[in-house]
Amino acid sequence: MHLVHITPEMLGNVWDQVKPGLERIQRKTQEPWKLDDIFTALLAGRADLYIPVHKKHYGGFIITHPMVEPWSQRKILHIWCAYTLHSAVRDETIKTIAEIAKKAGYTALEFRSPRKGWEKRAATLGFKVKETTYQRLL
Repeated sequence: MHLVHITPEMLGNVWDQVKPGLERIQRKTQEPWKLDDIFTALLAGRADLYIPVHKKHYGGFIITHPMVEPWSQRKILHIWCAYTLHSAVRDETIKTIAEIAKKAGYTALEFRSPRKGWEKRAATLGFKVKETTYQRLL
């Protein structure tokens, strides 16, 4: 498996492959972002898209964006969306993204999810619970 970093110029060539996975994530998580939000962020270079290629085939995607913790100024690479077709591809993709982040000077890799299944899965990938967010709509 290897990761291909999709530049803004390449985005139009892969968007039709990525879009169904984003739609599936949106259905399962009810996140407030829109597909246009992600497309615009990728096109503007405010987020990065990586596509894992597994046995010469599309393996899904991972979308990241940089964050800076306001109180510590630590650079954190946030996984905005991730979708893979196989668990082995998911694990290897996250491992590779962590290596990329470390080389780029990030101090942490993080993601959030409303899906309970990630509690156990994240631990196997080296993630620890940092906080729990509760929200009340007004």
